[in-house]
Amino acid sequence: PERYTVEIRKNKRGGRLFLDYLRNSYAQNSVAPYALRARPGAPVATPLDWDELSAKNLHSRRYHIKNIFRRLGQKEDPWIDIRQHARSVEPARERLIDRRAEG
Repeated sequence: PERYTVEIRKNKRGGRLFLDYLRNSYAQNSVAPYALRARPGAPVATPLDWDELSAKNLHSRRYHIKNIFRRLGQKEDPWIDIRQHARSVEPARERLIDRRAEG
């Protein structure tokens, strides 16, 4: 409890590492954006705009290996400036090492 928490709200974690138990059971997982799924037709996990959510033809296989590049050519890259927000993991690593030394 000193190092880890299952508290979802960041402001209540008190600097502890969040253990996401909600993603630790059957069919509960996270998928990286644009990851191919191991399904027929190779569907792609695709970020959507809010206005796309009401589309009647929206389903989990809407975007796949054969049409994803067309979509990407029509959308602005949401990570175009991601490098400007890069942060080192070193401070977090040092905190973990310090906590181990304490406990």
